[in-house]
Amino acid sequence: MVEYLFKSFKHYEWEIEDWVLLDNHYHLMAVAPQDASKLPRIINNFHRFSSLYIRKIRPELERTQIFYNYWDTCIDFESSYFSRIHYLWLNPEKHGYVKDAKEWPWGSYRTRARELTASIITKYPCDKLKIKDNF
Repeated sequence: MVEYLFKSFKHYEWEIEDWVLLDNHYHLMAVAPQDASKLPRIINNFHRFSSLYIRKIRPELERTQIFYNYWDTCIDFESSYFSRIHYLWLNPEKHGYVKDAKEWPWGSYRTRARELTASIITKYPCDKLKIKDNF
């Protein structure tokens, strides 16, 4: 399902930055192309494919509505962006799936945390610091 999600967005020139999938909902943070009008089509395709896939592997859900809506928001303030990313990353923890969001395998948090750490380490090296540390 995750692969299809990324393929769907990429096909319409959207870039998913962060994501988390749970058993009954998901959150995405994506960068839109100049023409963002295809988002409803992308979501519709993903919902349709995912529903078929879920019902195939979980036949007992045959008559259950899997996805039934979505809403989107255009973020235009940096503080809003980072607050929403934080909310997205910690969503599995908030809903009680895990004690630490880093444990959740179906999301971008672990990967992004490593990427951000690596960029900080590269951008701000500590090899030239002169700190007395005799502990």
